[in-house]
Amino acid sequence: MLRKLLTRYLAVAAIACGLAAGNAGATTYAIGDLTAAGTFSGGTPTIPAGAFSDSWTFSLSGGPNTFVGIFSSVFTLSTGLLSPLSITLHGPGGAMPWSVSTSVGSYGAQLSFISATLPSGAYHLDISGVATHPATYSVDLAASVPEPGQWLMLFAGIALIGTIVRRRSR
Repeated sequence: MLRKLLTRYLAVAAIACGLAAGNAGATTYAIGDLTAAGTFSGGTPTIPAGAFSDSWTFSLSGGPNTFVGIFSSVFTLSTGLLSPLSITLHGPGGAMPWSVSTSVGSYGAQLSFISATLPSGAYHLDISGVATHPATYSVDLAASVPEPGQWLMLFAGIALIGTIVRRRSR
């Protein structure tokens, strides 16, 4: 009985904290010329619980570019999902929404991957959603044709995320 009462009290307190957190606001991350850099890998600081809206701005130069983008967020019972989650790349070719796949368990991941040939110009990747608890996510972007070592590091990072999720789900 006491345990049930304590559980209800904690649930009400968690909901109250979530409502008090309100809107976490918007943050813009400027990457610069992605073609010159070749690759970019960055994560967010901890997003407080509540609504968030981030924009990652970059440019592509030198004609059509092979572009690869990855969004990833590992979640646990304590961090929760970023839901609902919307990811859209805006640029000279228009808006390109990304689909998000989620593997669920006591530990899981939210992933999105896109590969396309994009024209030169200014771009912004808009990511918005609601964090049920404080959480983080990372964005990995690559332009042009990366060196084999860069591809190896990209796929090694994806494999590492998969390994972490798999180990935590056991």
